Amino acid sequence: MKGLLIEFDGGTGIRAGNLILDDKLLCHGWQQLATTPCLEIRVIEEERDTTQYEGIPGVTILHDDAEIQAAIDEHCKPAYGLDNETLFKIDLEQRGILLADVPGANSSEQLQYLKAQGVKGVSEIRRPTLVEVYGPPEKRAAKGLPE
Repeated sequence: MKGLLIEFDGGTGIRAGNLILDDKLLCHGWQQLATTPCLEIRVIEEERDTTQYEGIPGVTILHDDAEIQAAIDEHCKPAYGLDNETLFKIDLEQRGILLADVPGANSSEQLQYLKAQGVKGVSEIRRPTLVEVYGPPEKRAAKGLPE
């Protein structure tokens, strides 16, 4: 399979090169909204000539599964959130932890740290891998997808 790593403006939704996306360029939640510009990874679900995307500033062609997965791994790291705020607050209180003392540049990094410490009520939000969404390359043809 091939894909595109596309920069876009999170406020307006305008993509690099003013790309207009079609139904054969799917994202599956592979976005990074905490950067400027924002980033998204889109898989091309058909055999398509990708030369139309060459040379467009802010668009990177991902030539195979390995490049797509590497982009997912680099730009779509797991985020952390609260799945039970009450349990989280009680556990912090029992451990004598103050949020102001927890290391991390942002709340997601703080929650990651706390999850690693075993604090209850914190969940990891992980994005699916390419194989989890599309299956292994040898089984894609049966679904009408490029390998």
